[in-house]
Amino acid sequence: MVSAILRDKDIKSINLWITKMKQYKTKNTGWMTKAAVRTLKLDYKVIGYGYERVTYDLQNGYVLKVATSELGLKVIKMNL
Repeated sequence: MVSAILRDKDIKSINLWITKMKQYKTKNTGWMTKAAVRTLKLDYKVIGYGYERVTYDLQNGYVLKVATSELGLKVIKMNL
């Protein structure tokens, strides 16, 4: 996938997280958020946590919201 905003390595990292996220059976949102940040290893500052997602500042006027659960994926897709 090509993006004008995200780097290829960021996209690969997000895809890896989504694959892993779907394998976890826990509903503990705090644990999932920490696991997401550890797995993603993105070079951006975490600026907050939303409903089942973590938000990064891309420092270019954009933010990146990454789901931390299946429900978070649905919410993000609804917001597109």
